[in-house]
Amino acid sequence: MLRAVIFDLGGTLMSFGDPALTFRELTWIGLRGLYDYLQERTDSSLPNWQECLIHLDAELERAWQRSLATLQSARIEDILQAAFSRWQFDLLRLGMEGALDRFHAAMQPYISLYDDTLVTLEEFTRRKLKIGLISNTIWPPQMHDLDLQRLGIIGFFAHRLYSSASAYVKPHPAIFKQSLAALQVAPEEAIYVGDRLWDDVGGAQAAGLKGILKEVPQRAENNETIVPDARVRSLRELWDVIDSP
Repeated sequence: MLRAVIFDLGGTLMSFGDPALTFRELTWIGLRGLYDYLQERTDSSLPNWQECLIHLDAELERAWQRSLATLQSARIEDILQAAFSRWQFDLLRLGMEGALDRFHAAMQPYISLYDDTLVTLEEFTRRKLKIGLISNTIWPPQMHDLDLQRLGIIGFFAHRLYSSASAYVKPHPAIFKQSLAALQVAPEEAIYVGDRLWDDVGGAQAAGLKGILKEVPQRAENNETIVPDARVRSLRELWDVIDSP
């Protein structure tokens, strides 16, 4: 018996600028906001924006690839603190919280729900299903929670788990088991919905859940060894998947 539906966030419930922007391009917009904040806060000269962006982008990408290779989580605070040390800038002293606020504020106009996110969460709540969230992210949990609150959906989630607040990233089974324990459901009583085969579908299935792939039009997901339990093109299609035997 199905008791819980656990969702991925970006690309599944929420658009981070797509299809007009890639997530990496959205991050560049955030980094520009952070850069402007630092220019206002220090008398020391920063390198020009282009040099700064190239270095920060490379450090963020390197950290993310390391997380995917090791399945160990990373935090943007640690990455930025180390990256800015190249220019003898101490973000903790200059105000890490304020810098991240500006990073987030610059990106907010591009962060939105998909058209069927709200109605899907309402429908699953009506069916008395527990709703969870597991997201791979280097952003602080409060940053994502502010987006969920601003967009009016934070109250639907019985539990939210961000990898930046965990030791692991998907597809490590521990992060799925942590969510199941918090929701108080067994693996066979839950499904996981995400837009990636390897970390979402493969990770969920390895932890004993059914894994459903939400297909993203601008990106093909192929993996010879991972076969999703179902594929959907929109969240509304989940309703029929759940109703099918």
